[in-house]
Amino acid sequence: MKSVATLARRAKARGRLRKDFQLTDLIIMLTAHRGLHGSDPATRSAASRRFASLVIQAFAAQHV
Repeated sequence: MKSVATLARRAKARGRLRKDFQLTDLIIMLTAHRGLHGSDPATRSAASRRFASLVIQAFAAQHV
């Protein structure tokens, strides 16, 4: 987890990651991802890609 914390600090310093991001946010998202289910592998894969896209958007710093 130390390397993830370092990566998060660097991303925040460069303005790429939300200033209020915490490592527990990532843990929550990873736990939520485990709950994705679909009727077949293609459905699960599509849901996983969509989830990842939403997480990236949620964690990104907003430049107004």
